[in-house]
Amino acid sequence: MSTRFKKSYKFAVKSALLITICSLVISLPFVFLVQEGPWLLLGIHTLLVYFASFFVIQYRVEHFIYRRIKKIYDKVSAICAGDIIRRDNSKWEYKGKEEEKTLDILNLSTGLKTFAIMKTLLMNGSLEQGGIIILDEPEIHLHPEWQLAF
Repeated sequence: MSTRFKKSYKFAVKSALLITICSLVISLPFVFLVQEGPWLLLGIHTLLVYFASFFVIQYRVEHFIYRRIKKIYDKVSAICAGDIIRRDNSKWEYKGKEEEKTLDILNLSTGLKTFAIMKTLLMNGSLEQGGIIILDEPEIHLHPEWQLAF
């Protein structure tokens, strides 16, 4: 089963807009040099630059950044095989990979809770390239074997 991460297009949209604006500013003086006023051509050029920039940037994000996030996710999944789920009554619970019963998240050890939350944040796209996670004194909360893994 492949892992599916929630995709974020914010970075690609912002970057593509910046590239398009720069391209438009550079090409605008050339439009005024031509007496006929090729505004349609300029509009088509602007759209082509935007979409080409967007798809190239999004491809790079998916290929490089998500590959790195997947490595982190796989490492965390080796320790924490289960997932955090939300019940109808707004209770957060932990369900082990091969377990039928769920545990209230308040009953989890601090180390397992940390990894389960980190795994959830990776899956829903809350953690991004260059983001920072601060774990206060992880050596206190983690099992010795997990300390060696991280």
